[in-house]
Amino acid sequence: IDLVQVAEQRIGETLDAIRAALDPWLGRPRIVVKERGTTVVYRFSSEDPILADHVVAGRPTLPAAAVLEMAAIAGERASGRAVAGLARVSFLRRVTPGPDGSVAVRLVLRKTPSGTLGFRLLAAAAEVARGEVVLESGPASAPIPPAEGEASAAGPLYDRLARAGIAYGPTFRTLETVRSYGDRCDGTLSKATRPVDPAVIDGAFHALAAALPAGAEQAFVPVALDAVHFRAPLEGRSTVRARLAGGDAEVRADLDLVAPATSVPRIEIRGLRLRGLGAPRLHYTVDEEPAPVAAPSTLDRWVVHGERALAGLLAVRGKVVADAPGDEPFGLVAIFHAPPAPPASLAELEARLEAGVVALRALLREVVGARGL
Repeated sequence: IDLVQVAEQRIGETLDAIRAALDPWLGRPRIVVKERGTTVVYRFSSEDPILADHVVAGRPTLPAAAVLEMAAIAGERASGRAVAGLARVSFLRRVTPGPDGSVAVRLVLRKTPSGTLGFRLLAAAAEVARGEVVLESGPASAPIPPAEGEASAAGPLYDRLARAGIAYGPTFRTLETVRSYGDRCDGTLSKATRPVDPAVIDGAFHALAAALPAGAEQAFVPVALDAVHFRAPLEGRSTVRARLAGGDAEVRADLDLVAPATSVPRIEIRGLRLRGLGAPRLHYTVDEEPAPVAAPSTLDRWVVHGERALAGLLAVRGKVVADAPGDEPFGLVAIFHAPPAPPASLAELEARLEAGVVALRALLREVVGARGL
């Protein structure tokens, strides 16, 4: 049996099923329900508007606002209830297409030890966003008053953002007019097409640039938010009202998306944090020296998650394999090298992982080259 061919066929069948279940936007995700949670799979091409019309530093990039809609959809499917909001959301890294021009992301929901519904968004094996789904509505936030002064067309603002490194196509140019006064700004947004429309929410973020100094050419991208409250579906046009605080490196903002005529809140966003494009995003620091690590040739024990065919490939090459199938929807999820002893420090762990990646690449090249196994 050609185990390489078996593995390739299984992965290909999985990707074909995902492609058949999706449209170019977010409309029909593939839902995989397991006993311990729910996984929602999305696949995009760099030609899809959600990526093609949202270009950051020269690369099509999945908008943070799209993550909010993904989490709301997944939370509703998993709980069978309307989602009241999201909390403690972190955007850990950008999601961009791979060499083939596509990107697949998985939104995984799990019950947390405290009983809440947590979500994680993964691209390949990397966690790119996380947060919690809120099912119970909380009290309304204090409304943000409108800014003063004359409104102007948003075209020059988009030109300024493009010079700073963020280019928006027609799908995401949803901010029509904008005005700012002191630490407040507001604007009018074009018609929404869905209850939690990421293009409209992203347009609300764009209005924040109006409150920055006129000569500022730095663009800011979302990195986290404290809470989002879904008070009513986005319908027709909306007005965004925002209040800002912060310095040169990071900006903090609260936003309300309201009905234009009545100012009834539709979406409230609190504690949105944005960081300058290109600013460092340090999540931890390490002050230890890397410990010596064994040469890659001595790494011979592997733990394979979610793909028995690949476990078989490793086994026939004389490797000791611990087969631990996962519950992820993709065939091949992750491969971990299991060292003989736990690392003594984080630096040693990182060094071992790097050595494991080198060993795995060499092993897979050897296996794929011997297709007659």
